[in-house]
Amino acid sequence: DADKPIWLTEFGWTTTGVGPKPGVDPPTQARYLTQAIDQINHDYPYVTHAFWYCLRDRDDSTPYENNFGLLDAAGNPKPAYTAFRNLTAGRELVR
Repeated sequence: DADKPIWLTEFGWTTTGVGPKPGVDPPTQARYLTQAIDQINHDYPYVTHAFWYCLRDRDDSTPYENNFGLLDAAGNPKPAYTAFRNLTAGRELVR
């Protein structure tokens, strides 16, 4: 199976600061996103696709689930959005 590509689906970090499973702060979410993509590119060439869990924060579930977005619930960019935009500049995102 060495020739088979691996896809990472629904990865990310929540930015909630409340509840039983607190997340990371927004700058840390952006840093982790950048580090993850850099590590995939450097160490894991067989990972051909990586999908961030959620584009926009939600308000319909638990605080943990609601805060994975690159945008906040109002649609404003979080630092991770800028990191994602910078990492993907000039790349084909959808084939």
